[in-house]
Amino acid sequence: ETVNESEVLSFNLYRAGSNNVDKKKLIAADIPAQKPGELTGAVYSFKDKTLKPDKTYYYWLETFDREGGVELVGPVKARLKK
Repeated sequence: ETVNESEVLSFNLYRAGSNNVDKKKLIAADIPAQKPGELTGAVYSFKDKTLKPDKTYYYWLETFDREGGVELVGPVKARLKK
């Protein structure tokens, strides 16, 4: 969920099996901002259907802004329980 998207153009989502290995991009194309240039935010969701039970995964969100800046946020740790 974003608070505002005044500077946001798009996003990428990455996952890895540990915090110190190469990340894998989960979606082939960038995720476009729903409200680019607006002062309001939007809600996003993604269902990762390739998870294995009882394994820990790490996720990062990469944002691209209107001026060519890139920011990588994360990781967030998640675990699918049986």
